[in-house]
Amino acid sequence: LYRIMNISCPSKKKTVEKYIKIDKNIGSRGSRWWALRKKNGAVSMDETNNPQILRIRHYEELRVAAEEMLEAYSEEAADALKEKIDALESYYTSPEWKQDFADDEEGLLPSNLKRGVLSEDGIYNLLERYREIESEEKKRALFLHQKETLDTFLAHGTITRAQYEKSYGDLVKKMGIKL
Repeated sequence: LYRIMNISCPSKKKTVEKYIKIDKNIGSRGSRWWALRKKNGAVSMDETNNPQILRIRHYEELRVAAEEMLEAYSEEAADALKEKIDALESYYTSPEWKQDFADDEEGLLPSNLKRGVLSEDGIYNLLERYREIESEEKKRALFLHQKETLDTFLAHGTITRAQYEKSYGDLVKKMGIKL
């Protein structure tokens, strides 16, 4: 149900604004007010202070940045990427994401809002790609550590060159490292 009402605006710039009350009591969601304002004679949604719109925009920016960082993965940016991925995963598994997704499905979000973060497959695939890269990086770090150990043994004469080459070859083969 939609109702349009005139009420006083707390902002000093406008004294009266029109609001739409989206009156759908689903779970703990309750009622929601979205500000509308006249713009060139047409009424449009005021997205500037809508917490849901701001939240979706924030996570959409994180998603885009994380995808760009995954495409050009570097060890130097790994910590920043992990922060973005952790935030996205937290949002993706939250009640807020479920509500945002449901509102998008119901057509309650502005049509011009970028909403890739509300795509179930898109965010899942992003998280899976990150996990694959993270797994490969851990494997690579373990390989380098094992290689350093072999190098140290060789340098100190603990193993022979033949033993080193055999152990190194086995390490590459078992870990599936491509040189």
